Amino acid sequence: MEQTSSHQLAKLTVKNASFYAYHGVQQEEQALGGKFQVDLVLWYNDTKAAETDQLEFALNYEEVVAVVANIIHHRNYHLIEALAKDILDSVMQSFSAVQEVTLRLRKLHLPVPGIIDSVEIEKTTTRSSTK
Repeated sequence: MEQTSSHQLAKLTVKNASFYAYHGVQQEEQALGGKFQVDLVLWYNDTKAAETDQLEFALNYEEVVAVVANIIHHRNYHLIEALAKDILDSVMQSFSAVQEVTLRLRKLHLPVPGIIDSVEIEKTTTRSSTK
């Protein structure tokens, strides 16, 4: 009888991490800045963390938010698509345990005609199973 190896993935969600940054195409956005919110859904193997109850084996959400903050504050972006890509790339590079991450990035209070609460982009990336 053949044994199959399996592992379970846990989902860690970070909701509404808020940042003030200077992203946008318009000069006002780059000069005055604006509020951004980030949601992350991270899938990773939490077996060792759950068994040991030790932070060193967990996906530390404080470190995840710090990586996001570093990207958001590192440079100014014109487009939220470019900012979202760099956040995803950085999270995947920084946390090898993460197998998949979905990012929702919201830009609030836009300087456009009409009343809009926010504009949001959602992107997902998955670690390649081939090494």
